[in-house]
Amino acid sequence: MATRTADRTTVEFEIVPDEVDGWDVKKPDDEQALSNHATRESAEEAARLRGEEEQADEVRVTVREHEVHHVDDETRGVRTAFLALGGLLLFITLLIVVISLIGSLTEFGA
Repeated sequence: MATRTADRTTVEFEIVPDEVDGWDVKKPDDEQALSNHATRESAEEAARLRGEEEQADEVRVTVREHEVHHVDDETRGVRTAFLALGGLLLFITLLIVVISLIGSLTEFGA
């Protein structure tokens, strides 16, 4: 969020380590990261570029090395659902194969 004081616009960003890998760029009050980067330096540069894109006169970048940004539960839920659906698809495929083999070996329906 940009704050305007005396005809100057200031944008603040936080750089925090990500729970999984790399460094996240986020706004101070937001839980969702704006972007993720491999190194702290590239995250800082991305925050400055983002501030320029928002046409801010001043960009404040704060690095919080000891505050880890955790992956939200919604993202974890998507991964779990995807794996569960993949497992279900595999199970159904194996069930069809087994039923087909039993039918062909017993000549069921012939």
